Amino acid sequence: MLGNAVYENAVYEESGNEMSLRRRIDGLVFVVLAVFYALVSLGLEEGISRGVVSSKTFPLAIAALLFFLGLLLAIQNQGSDHSKIWPSKAVWGKIFVFIFLMVFYALVLDYLGFLLATTLICTYVGVSLRGTLVKSLLASCLICLFVQVLFVFALEINLPLGSIIDGLLN
Repeated sequence: MLGNAVYENAVYEESGNEMSLRRRIDGLVFVVLAVFYALVSLGLEEGISRGVVSSKTFPLAIAALLFFLGLLLAIQNQGSDHSKIWPSKAVWGKIFVFIFLMVFYALVLDYLGFLLATTLICTYVGVSLRGTLVKSLLASCLICLFVQVLFVFALEINLPLGSIIDGLLN
């Protein structure tokens, strides 16, 4: 619902020049944030890691991606037809719900664990994108198991089990 709904009921009242300037400023803000994030990431201590991805390389990769996308936003051709599209209030509401869910996810990840927290969030996203509850739950479980196996066996990174599962195992 979020993907297609962004383009439904579009309301935008700024001129193309104002939007172009806003995109350039946003892109430059992303570049500055990426540099700051990279500098903070460089200060992280290396954990014990046998794989390629460590506690320092993953944040640096995210910073590089943010830097590249911010730079792209700042220098891209601003004269496209999409410059007049702006989400409706209903879509903004859904965007804020998703932002809240990501903050909630970060707060409960250690308590619920990766599998349970991610399954709940992915199921909600699936249902909000017009999927049925059963299909969304099944897809979420499969995705979470795949990611868990990928991180543990391929990248040798243990994801949090959570206090609930840890308490049941001990």
